[in-house]
Amino acid sequence: MHFKKLFLLFIPLLVLVGCSSGTTDDTKIREQATESVSSEIVAMNNDYDFGKIAMDKGNVSIDFVLKNQGEEPVIITKMNTSCMCTTALLTANGQVSNEVGMPGHGGVGDEIYIKIEPGEEGTVTATYDPNAHGPMGTGINRRTVFVYTNSTSSPRLQLNFVSDVVATSDELATSEEPGDPEEPEDPEGLGTSE
Repeated sequence: MHFKKLFLLFIPLLVLVGCSSGTTDDTKIREQATESVSSEIVAMNNDYDFGKIAMDKGNVSIDFVLKNQGEEPVIITKMNTSCMCTTALLTANGQVSNEVGMPGHGGVGDEIYIKIEPGEEGTVTATYDPNAHGPMGTGINRRTVFVYTNSTSSPRLQLNFVSDVVATSDELATSEEPGDPEEPEDPEGLGTSE
């Protein structure tokens, strides 16, 4: 009987110690985020063109890679998007942030506090819902994910994508491939000669 009482007292102590250890790490990162660093976070790809996408095909996503090119850890402090039709999340250093969206449009908040060590990379996954604006959302759409850091050399990054939304899959041109934005055509053939 005495063992049972000791066991019942020991369980809450274990829970209390377990909960407080996670809070300490989070508090340390939040404190470090208030200190500016000179390391630079660079977007390895900050523009993407989905080409034509059909509303009836549903959401599309793109991964933007961020790299810490400095000698100090950089903390991603928050992210948000330019429109409620777009969400984003960051994966770095074994952590996955909460999904963020446009400020003021619900969600769990845009503060994330994830550290990217020197030479390491993180991935921002942007997801676009072409149905969010209904039939009025067809045509060219440009959206941005904003990434905020404690770096003085890269305090805010912009990750951009564009799409040409059509209503149905039947309207998709089979010759267009998604990828990097294309160079403009030279209709008069005035390009450089070799």
